[in-house]
Amino acid sequence: MSGVNWEGWQGPLIDATNHLISNFFKQLLGLSTSLPSHSLFIAQGGIPSGGLGLYRPGARAIPDFVLTMAKASNYAEHGIRFHAEAPNYILPSSICSLYNLASNTSSLTLQRFRLALPTIALIAVSHKVPSDQRIDHFLNRTSTNSARHRLRLHTSYTTTSLIYNETPTHLRHILPGALSSHTSYPLIQMSRSNTKHRLNNFDFTIMLKRKLVLPLYHPASAPVCKCGTTHDIYGHHHFRCTRISKKFVHDYINTQALQPVLQQVLRTAGITDNSSPVQTEVPHHIQQQPLLRPFDIEYQPNHALGDSNLPPSHFAICGADITIDHCPDPPSTSALEDISLYTANAERCLQTAEKRKFTTMGNSTVTGNTMTREDVLHTLSTNAKLLQIWAICPYGGMGPMLRRFLFGDDPIRPLSFTPNKPHAAKMYLESLQSSAPHGILPLANASWSSSRPAHQKFYGHSYTAPTPRIHFLQQFGLACTKAFAIHLRRPTRTQQAPQASSGTARAPPGLSSPFSTDRSSCSVVDFDLASIVEAVEAAYEKWSTDKMLDQRGKLHPERRKLCIKRVVERHLAESQKGEVENLQLQLHLSSVQAHAAGAEVENTLKSEINNELSGQGVLHSSSEQIDQNIAVVKSVTAEHREKNQHECKEEIRQLQRRIDEITLEGEKRDEILVHNEKAQIATFERLQVDIANHSESMKEAAAARLTLPWALNKVEKRAFGLLFRVIENNDPRITSTESAAQEIQAEKVAFFKFLDLVEKKDMEALMDLFLKDNF
Repeated sequence: MSGVNWEGWQGPLIDATNHLISNFFKQLLGLSTSLPSHSLFIAQGGIPSGGLGLYRPGARAIPDFVLTMAKASNYAEHGIRFHAEAPNYILPSSICSLYNLASNTSSLTLQRFRLALPTIALIAVSHKVPSDQRIDHFLNRTSTNSARHRLRLHTSYTTTSLIYNETPTHLRHILPGALSSHTSYPLIQMSRSNTKHRLNNFDFTIMLKRKLVLPLYHPASAPVCKCGTTHDIYGHHHFRCTRISKKFVHDYINTQALQPVLQQVLRTAGITDNSSPVQTEVPHHIQQQPLLRPFDIEYQPNHALGDSNLPPSHFAICGADITIDHCPDPPSTSALEDISLYTANAERCLQTAEKRKFTTMGNSTVTGNTMTREDVLHTLSTNAKLLQIWAICPYGGMGPMLRRFLFGDDPIRPLSFTPNKPHAAKMYLESLQSSAPHGILPLANASWSSSRPAHQKFYGHSYTAPTPRIHFLQQFGLACTKAFAIHLRRPTRTQQAPQASSGTARAPPGLSSPFSTDRSSCSVVDFDLASIVEAVEAAYEKWSTDKMLDQRGKLHPERRKLCIKRVVERHLAESQKGEVENLQLQLHLSSVQAHAAGAEVENTLKSEINNELSGQGVLHSSSEQIDQNIAVVKSVTAEHREKNQHECKEEIRQLQRRIDEITLEGEKRDEILVHNEKAQIATFERLQVDIANHSESMKEAAAARLTLPWALNKVEKRAFGLLFRVIENNDPRITSTESAAQEIQAEKVAFFKFLDLVEKKDMEALMDLFLKDNF
């Protein structure tokens, strides 16, 4: 106990607590094996260190024991203070003697306390106090909160060391990104009263597995990429493959995280005023190419405002180009033990992405663009515009330039450029100057603490976000979490069939998830209305998050209600057609039954008359008697037949009136549907003319109008129609469970083909897809 491995104290209660935490995550994530030790330590790491902040009993047992005993001993020796101006209350000597080792030499508790005291006091007391005085300072002068804070920092450092030691060697290089504090907040410490802070089950499961460095796929069911490579089980290929676009991740983080919250924090830090908004992708910065947008996000700094202590800025506009990088490669040195080497390796990878953005132009969307990156940087520098490169790794780790902008941290090793890139080197050096905005979160914290409004106790309107720093990290981490989860959930071209499992959990219909080892493909026979509604809502929530602008997002609930209403109307119309067919069949059967009833009555009467005659002994009746008998039979038969036909005709007239009513209702509904289809076709044709006659910019605008209102309506009809056909099993193409699954898979392929065309804005392919009615 005297300083030897007290951070890893063992005991039955500690083992039981660790087992309880491990079993909780095993059941929550559907793991087939126990939680690995490195994942357990990540869960028990502090949130500022990138963990989940759960209780780690092995590191808290001895410090809590020593702190409690030190406080009790202080009360026994000096008394209890109830008020600052009142004298201390001295406890009875019989109680005080219990906490004195000289008078209570047999106490094992006091012996253990004195044994652990030197080690704990060395950590819990400020380093400014001489080492030989720290025990006395700890017992008599150091406050419990200060001591606990220093012990927590020390424990956090030791927990991080344990994480690196327990993590397999081939995964250690991703830990600097995985242990980012801002990606921990959305999982465990954000106010859920705000619905925007909530994660759906799929996203939460994916990101929790990534935070704990667990596999996303079972090795036997890992999907196959468009490039033909089988995805690795941790999902790293999603960010490394050049055929998988990361544009959505880039745009979502830019518009949903940085733009709104950065505008708020910059104003709090005194770098911008209320008349200077933070904007995204603004053109007309380059006179030669006005449509080029060198800044993903930009603002106009004014350091003369508020409490900002930055020197006056000579930049007219400051902004950044955001890039989403891939995971770093493992370090070349084998058996690395120093955490700083892994951190430097991750920073070097992000710096490579920064340098690549500074020196290469990338894929320009402007037709006829002949400018190089050096030309763009030279123009921006001449116009006093500062461009920074903010690199983000797939786990949310920040590049050195972004960290300097937010926290004021300098890079471990600054970038260097070749002599043929003078403007890139100049722009990079300008971003390192003191006049360039940096350390905005500490500035915002200082400004907020000195000028906090009396009515606003917490900056983020919740006790979980009390300061600008924590509020920014929470919002940034939330956007990164959602963007990365959706990117990982997006489908690949082909996917291997999942292995069968005995688990009871299943994904929504047609949307089986590969992110759990005990989830299998869902059978069509398991469909029910609740699961269909869940599947449709999940699919359209993903579609709206992936592809829609802000305006589209606001209209999403209304359009979904309209879609459901239209599908229900069509379903009712099909049901009425089926009712008409049933009534026509009943009409035919009534007519047949009427003739059959008449013939049956005639035969019955003949049989009864013959039996009666036979019973009376009339074996050979005369022809006149026979004729009379036949006449009687025909008379009775005709009377009964007439009565039967009259009743049948009345029933037939009632059925016919019902058929006419239903047919009229169906025709009215068909007219409405035809009118809607004609209006949509007219809109489509009008947009085709717009696309053919207008410029490139008008073509993009018309493409957006075409793909959002018209094509989405077509997608909705197809998707809902398939689901209702599966429910009623009245689709002639669906003859078995297997064929139904194949039909659903075909619909999914067509649906995601449409999304890919929308993302690429391939108008010709979209027109072919719609005009040929392949979708």
